[in-house]
Amino acid sequence: MYHHDKALIIPVQVDAPHAGYAANLLEQFGGANGELTACLQYFVQSFGAQDPSTRDLLLDISTEEISHLEVVGTLISQFLAPIHAGTVDGTADPRMQREADGLRGANSTLQKALVLGGGGPMAVDSSGTPFSGSVISSTGDVVANLASDVAAELRAKRVYEMLYREIPDRGARQAIEFLLEREEAHAALFKEAMERTQDVGVMRDFHDKPFSRRYPDLQQPSSRNAERFEASRSFPPIQGPLTADEVQLNLAQVH
Repeated sequence: MYHHDKALIIPVQVDAPHAGYAANLLEQFGGANGELTACLQYFVQSFGAQDPSTRDLLLDISTEEISHLEVVGTLISQFLAPIHAGTVDGTADPRMQREADGLRGANSTLQKALVLGGGGPMAVDSSGTPFSGSVISSTGDVVANLASDVAAELRAKRVYEMLYREIPDRGARQAIEFLLEREEAHAALFKEAMERTQDVGVMRDFHDKPFSRRYPDLQQPSSRNAERFEASRSFPPIQGPLTADEVQLNLAQVH
């Protein structure tokens, strides 16, 4: 059961309208690494989480991601605010008229946001690609899911870093910086959860088999990474095609 608090998680107020910035922010509204993806991914994963602590973590972060979606949607709407303040005859506010006129002949996400979206976000990314559930990562394994969640948070952090660089609006940057730091918090929490699940799921017998620790030393000249990675340091690297006898002998040790 959910309750909605009408107050945003942080105050949001951009300095000035800017349709281009609104289009950029769509990446974190309906994009593959955006807030809609995150809140749905963690929510879906929670149903298969058998550990109560992990399930609660997924639901808690999923719920916060909904609040982040509100922040991004509010930023987009504020950047497009003049559309809502049109003139009596229905024409666009002069502050946006020039940008709108330049887009009416173009098949662009920005045009859709200005003309069709009515001044609010749509479930698309910054290129106009519609949101799809195919970007949600969820398997039947808690460790694989948590690893995917850490990666999702780091990817989102990277997108926010790029948005911060590209959007000089001070009000928007304050919100973006907050969201960026929350991505870091979520990544750290998912990492902690992974550490508590090292002996379950796909990690139960990880590294316990003959081919589990052999480095793929297949470059010429050799990268010599086999000597650098602790997980494979005590095992001979794979340096080329394996013979049938070698495969059979090693796999026989598993049974």
